[in-house]
Amino acid sequence: SVVARGASLCVGNVDLLLALPAAPRAVSRPRRALQFSAPRAVDVVVGTAAAGPRLLGAGHVLLRSLVSMVSSGTELLVYRGQLDASDQPLDASIPGMDAAPPAYPMEYGYSLVATVAAVGAQVPLSLVGQTVFAFAPHASEGIVDAGCVQRIPPDLASSPADAAFLPAAETAISIAHDAHPRLGETAAVFGAGVIGLFTASALIAAGATVSVFDPRADRLRVA
Repeated sequence: SVVARGASLCVGNVDLLLALPAAPRAVSRPRRALQFSAPRAVDVVVGTAAAGPRLLGAGHVLLRSLVSMVSSGTELLVYRGQLDASDQPLDASIPGMDAAPPAYPMEYGYSLVATVAAVGAQVPLSLVGQTVFAFAPHASEGIVDAGCVQRIPPDLASSPADAAFLPAAETAISIAHDAHPRLGETAAVFGAGVIGLFTASALIAAGATVSVFDPRADRLRVA
């Protein structure tokens, strides 16, 4: 930049590359989670959220929750204290719930739709910002194994609440597979709740004629 002009030319050397912004300060956010504290006792507990990718282990991702669906089946058993009193884990197929038998207090839940906020080593950076599904407890954020998240298709990403129905749809499809309906057969579904409605849809898609039964008229109207 020119400082003065006269008999001689004086210039100043301003290196714009060194005009860096101040380093951002670490912001501590509260993490809120639903905790089953005891039978018929539920609390929202507040703790310190993960600070960022440096705290993530290799192969893990940090999720910021969008929607977390409550199950009226398994979670009602957890709430009532009616879990099987055995040495079996909550769910042997879900990392984080497969290590130890259930014990209060506990965080639970398995229908979480979230945005990937950060990734650890060995996880593609392209996953950051993606909307994903995870079998993870009800909480404002959480750290899970990257191999356990499923990317939400673009046509569902704008509707996280719809994507949260994935476990219910998975259960219904399993029921339909076990029933093994043949084209044109008649199937009866007793109960027009979430699982019943998904099951009816899966059976219809398999070519069955379906009748749905429920004592509640409002459910039958939906069916």
